[in-house]
Amino acid sequence: MPQFDTMTFFNQVFWLLLIVFNFYLVVVRFILPSLAFSLKSRIKHLKVTVESK
Repeated sequence: MPQFDTMTFFNQVFWLLLIVFNFYLVVVRFILPSLAFSLKSRIKHLKVTVESK
């Protein structure tokens, strides 16, 4: 079976780790900061809206 072939095992693990690491970097550098900014601005907007009523 190809998934148990020891000749390609290192190559598969290498690419898996590379893809997971890159995905982690993209999430931490781009997605989480924009999500945090959106949530902070939403909370500020809600506080202003509640205080003005």
